[in-house]
Amino acid sequence: MKTTNTYFNSEHELLEFAKKENICDDEKLLIQIFTSKNNFEFIKKLLSIFTKHFPKSTLIGSTTDGEICNGKVSTKKTVISFSSFEKTNLEIYIS
Repeated sequence: MKTTNTYFNSEHELLEFAKKENICDDEKLLIQIFTSKNNFEFIKKLLSIFTKHFPKSTLIGSTTDGEICNGKVSTKKTVISFSSFEKTNLEIYIS
C-alpha cells in the first residue's frame, strides 16, 4: 500500500498533483476526503470532481475539526488522501 496526501485547493491543482505523483484511477485506489467545510454545495463539487476523474476508485469522506496532512495539523482546510493497494480488493458498503 502507498498513501499520498495533499490539500485540496482547486480541481486543476488536484489533477496536477495526481499526475506528478502518478496517481491513476483504479479499482484498488481508495480516496479519502477530510474537510472542515460542512457545506453541501462544496461537498457536491468535490463529489463531481472525483466521479469525473476517478470513477473506478472508492471514495469516502468525513467532516472534521482538524486535518492532518503529511504530519502537519491544520484547520479549515480539505485534505485528500490517496491510498493505492496491490492485493486488497475494495468494496463499498452502505447501511
